Amino acid sequence: MKYMVDWLTRGEQLAEIADIWNRLAGPVPFRRWEWLAGWWRCYGQPNQGRRRLAVGVVKDPAGEAIGLAPWYIERSAIRGRVLRFLGGDEVCSDHLNLLCLPGREDEVAEALAQWLNQGSPDRILREFPPSEDAGQETDWTQANVSPVCGDKSPIPWDLIELAYVDADDPTLEIFLRCMARQGCWIERAPVGHCWVIELPDTWEAFLQRLSNHRRRRLRQVGRLFFTTGRAVVHTVRRPEELPKAMDLLVQLHRQRRRQLGQPDCFVSSRFETFHRQIAPELLAAGLLELHWLEVDGQPTAAEYHLLGDGTIYVYQSGIAPTAECPSPGEWIYLALVRRAIERGCRYFDLLRGDEAYKAHWRATPRRLETLWIAAPHLSAGWRYGIYRTGRRVKQWLRRWLGQENSSQPLSSKEQSGSTDALPSYELASSARGENL
Repeated sequence: MKYMVDWLTRGEQLAEIADIWNRLAGPVPFRRWEWLAGWWRCYGQPNQGRRRLAVGVVKDPAGEAIGLAPWYIERSAIRGRVLRFLGGDEVCSDHLNLLCLPGREDEVAEALAQWLNQGSPDRILREFPPSEDAGQETDWTQANVSPVCGDKSPIPWDLIELAYVDADDPTLEIFLRCMARQGCWIERAPVGHCWVIELPDTWEAFLQRLSNHRRRRLRQVGRLFFTTGRAVVHTVRRPEELPKAMDLLVQLHRQRRRQLGQPDCFVSSRFETFHRQIAPELLAAGLLELHWLEVDGQPTAAEYHLLGDGTIYVYQSGIAPTAECPSPGEWIYLALVRRAIERGCRYFDLLRGDEAYKAHWRATPRRLETLWIAAPHLSAGWRYGIYRTGRRVKQWLRRWLGQENSSQPLSSKEQSGSTDALPSYELASSARGENL
């Protein structure tokens, strides 16, 4: 039985598979067509000189789409041609994955692994070089590649870099095993955590999890402000309300980051454009909630949430402490966590980043990793070896300088050079969550 992989390399092709994409994506909003196709419009197409779309649609022998790899290729002087998930850069999409029909993970992973490792990628690059014209995209699907048993890889690649994925995700574990069987070299490194609050059946049961001090404070805030109507949470209900709510979110987020002497996410015009463009689509699909808190009629906090099946994903926020509301992040969480419990939600996902406030809400850390898969040919191995050495030298220097400043010896794990001790990136989401 042969499985086909159709490679989509032009942006206009994505709209043609929107329904198939969302059927495969499941309930996680970061994996859906609206989010990732919108990302490509803002972050991929303006960089066509060095980025190429490479979305693989896996089809079974009957022609049914059973899986999808939401990827693009970026050219790097050191690493060569790097396959990555759509949704990266400053957008910081979490829980990205290969998309599969339930129970078809093995077939999807094996089909992708076989197609990716056909023949010599160097030969494909010589025969079908990427266009240097930023207005043109090379259509690698026209490279006359036969399924599975062909003598060429359908797309040229040297390295697959899957950043900030859920550690030990079963679908990615299957894919790694399949790529290892094809002779690929694999490395993985921890890069922090996502934090998730598992919600009980009642608000009172949730309060019992918290410290006595926090429990008393939340009850007092609820009684003196929310019950009396001095504190009110508003939620966008109609598309025409979106621009004003987005303006408020940007304003509060920017104000707080400047107070802390830190750059805000919306200083990037692409980041703001991305969210303003996709917000109407997400709202229409029932995937977006924008909230803002008013205390005595004054806006003090805003929250940008994405919705899944029984899960609320806390993506972005902005706060403006006042004398009446010294902890607006805590106050709006009080209202929104309680609302989530009353709606029957099971999880309140605080996403990436190890900020201290998450543990105070009794969120549980879930490990994240970055995975690297080097192609099984000489030039790819040589390139990755140089990149890996440079990455480790930079990490060692950061640790050495930090240890020099603190006059503390390295731990045995740091001395060993273990991959587990070497997070490969600084957390890019530090501006996502606010200090509560």
